[in-house]
Amino acid sequence: MENVFDKQMAKNTVFLNKDIISSHYVPEKLPFREKQIEEITQGLSAVINSSKPNNLFVYGKTGCIAGDSLVYTSNGWKKIKDVNSIDELVLSFNKETKKYEWSEFVFLKFLNKDKLVKIILENGLEIAVTKDHPLLTVAMQWKKADEFVIGEKVVLGYGLPSLNEQEIPLSIVRLLGFTISDGSLNRQQKRVIDSKGYYYNADRQRFRYFSADQNLLKLVQSDLNSHFVGTPKIIYPKNRCAHVNVISHQVCQTLNMLGVPFGKKSGIVEIPQIVLESAPAVQIEFLRALFSGDGTISQQTYQIEYYSNSKKLLQQIALVLYQEGISCKVRPKPAKLNGKTFEAYRLYIQGQGNIIKFYYKIGFYSIGKQEKLKAMISKYLKQMPINDCGYDVSQKTIISLQMGLFLIIRAKQAQ
Repeated sequence: MENVFDKQMAKNTVFLNKDIISSHYVPEKLPFREKQIEEITQGLSAVINSSKPNNLFVYGKTGCIAGDSLVYTSNGWKKIKDVNSIDELVLSFNKETKKYEWSEFVFLKFLNKDKLVKIILENGLEIAVTKDHPLLTVAMQWKKADEFVIGEKVVLGYGLPSLNEQEIPLSIVRLLGFTISDGSLNRQQKRVIDSKGYYYNADRQRFRYFSADQNLLKLVQSDLNSHFVGTPKIIYPKNRCAHVNVISHQVCQTLNMLGVPFGKKSGIVEIPQIVLESAPAVQIEFLRALFSGDGTISQQTYQIEYYSNSKKLLQQIALVLYQEGISCKVRPKPAKLNGKTFEAYRLYIQGQGNIIKFYYKIGFYSIGKQEKLKAMISKYLKQMPINDCGYDVSQKTIISLQMGLFLIIRAKQAQ
């Protein structure tokens, strides 16, 4: 007799292990629940002595994180909603051993209808979570997000290990950094008539990079020549800044596809995802080009600074800097123009240890800026006390109400 269940068993399924979403599923390990496990064990231990245990009432929800939040994975920084639980690992922190561990994970995705808590750290980084999401304090204790008060401290990732070997041509990475800092992509589309009276759709696309530094202009020109067809030229206008100019669909479409917007970009630009998901060496090359363009050095305040209208860009830069063991801060810095005030932000690096790390790990392509940084370090060592900040855990919390799509993350057995 034919088995009536054969057809059902032979069907493909989207689940690798459907038991995981069952309320009866027991994972191999329950991280971050050591205290609760100990309390349950203590309450039920009376059974071993044939005594009646205390009543046990278990309730509550698992905390979750905003879907657009960046998490550090074996493939670099990724939005949590885009992480692949089959092929990727996430970096976790073992509070018992005080060491980082690469962990497998599973996640659930759902539409959250409750109010959320946005925690803004003293260094300018932010995270949006549900109110019951636990965060690790410097006392190595887990605490719900809505229980924090202004001035409390939490643990922040710093000097992170990497498994990522994803590489892209460094000349392309530099062009992304240079363009986001002091470059532009412009596009002019219009309907025109040719010499024979026929109409056609014109699409003129132009790349430009502005700089007073001749070495940077030549480097950008060389990088363009190494990858694209065309003739990038360095132009020296009488009353404007010198710049590299090339009219090319290939150049503009490639950089746009990789994450550089056309037109006005100052308030919306971000680190391209391809850079966030690349190896640390690629990310460092991007930062070197970026800071070579818009980065500044203040010998009065002993700081390396970067200004932008995009807060998200500066927060992403901060994540990569912390990844490399360099502490920094992001602060609002409103700008005024023609009597109007505009939102702008400032990222700055201070402290002898952080500035020296920046010099040796990242630095500038601009010879003038690199020499200026070297001179500042020499002056710093002579006049200022050693102040290696380590990682900045000083923080304040601000509550913000939001709604949206969120994810639950649950770590499994650490590798």
